[in-house]
Amino acid sequence: MAFFTKCRICICTLKEPNGKYDMKKIPLLAQKFSTCTDLAIPTEEHLPTELCRPCHDKLEHFYLFRSQCIASDTKWRMEMLANKQITTVETQRSTAFIEETNAIVEITESVEANEGNTSTVNPETCLFKCDLCSARFLVEHRLVAHKRQHDGLMPYPCTEDGCDRAFNRLHCLSEHLKQHVGDTSLFNCEQAGCNKSYRHKPTLVMHMRRCHNLGPELRSHVCEFCGKIFNSSAVLNDHRYTHRDKSQLPHACSESNCNQRFSTKEKLKVHMLRHAGIKNFSCPYCGLRKTTRNELKIHINYHTLERTYCCRFCSKVCHSSGNLKLHVRTVHERAKDYACSHCDRRFAKPDTRKYHEMTHTGEKPNSCVDCGKRFTQPAALRTHRKIHERLRQKTLATTTVYTLALSAPTE
Repeated sequence: MAFFTKCRICICTLKEPNGKYDMKKIPLLAQKFSTCTDLAIPTEEHLPTELCRPCHDKLEHFYLFRSQCIASDTKWRMEMLANKQITTVETQRSTAFIEETNAIVEITESVEANEGNTSTVNPETCLFKCDLCSARFLVEHRLVAHKRQHDGLMPYPCTEDGCDRAFNRLHCLSEHLKQHVGDTSLFNCEQAGCNKSYRHKPTLVMHMRRCHNLGPELRSHVCEFCGKIFNSSAVLNDHRYTHRDKSQLPHACSESNCNQRFSTKEKLKVHMLRHAGIKNFSCPYCGLRKTTRNELKIHINYHTLERTYCCRFCSKVCHSSGNLKLHVRTVHERAKDYACSHCDRRFAKPDTRKYHEMTHTGEKPNSCVDCGKRFTQPAALRTHRKIHERLRQKTLATTTVYTLALSAPTE
């Protein structure tokens, strides 16, 4: 008796071999199923993963309808923002917008007091315009912060002499300035044996929930593709992009010769700083400059070794949390999260995958300045350069011996 599988959705028996669609063999179909139903397709469970033709067609129509709804909603919201039709709730969520609104109110009241009438002020007359792009602001400090970003700088620098700190948000700068005036009020953990202190109360609350199990239980967010668990939906959403093709990432680089795309605006911003060669953070020990503050912190730790990260499985000691995570994933978990976009091979590190994909595309970006020979990996170029170094040393030694021989007195 032949064994016939059943449809995952309508539970009908699949008798026709050409009329069924296996989600294990069609990753894109599995992604659409998970997106539309919030159901995962784990490989270890013995649940059917095949769809009949009617259910497959319904899923495709529903996925297209969902995409159309999202696209139209985005378009409507963009038009509302363009017409400044922002609701009161949205206005209250934005501190910056409140500041700008208060500025308009003050200007309006002053004009009415001077002219003695109820005429309103045209917002266009009090806008501060950027001379480098089309951005406009209602308060001057927002324009100053915006123009600093054109130069690759943080919007809000510290105003104290000798302090080179800068911040992305105005309230972060305000919190930092409190330290200069001596306001160092901290929120201390009151649990026995815990001496942790935090500058912000929400950070203390999160510490109490994570370390002492006090307060509401933290929600765990599970990836439906690989089963990894995350503490927040934002981190999970960013992780989901690792299971998609690079062409589906929402933020693309605007450089003509670069086709890279990124999952967040922050990652794209850092990438554009690298294109511009902007490195605002300098190491006080060796002078090496870095693009981001986090990169500088990791680099400085290699000088000071103030923090070390020990592996819980072996005697390996790392100098950054990122290196420790990479060590655990590659050595102990033997994970290969990075799949080649041209073949079925998978790799533990993104750099290894990148160099492997170059063997498919034929790219060899590393060129020797002496002979012009090109290589895929920088390590291969460094090995090749040693050949030229040895030849130069040999030639120099031969020339020296010949010169000494000529300059020697003859009897």
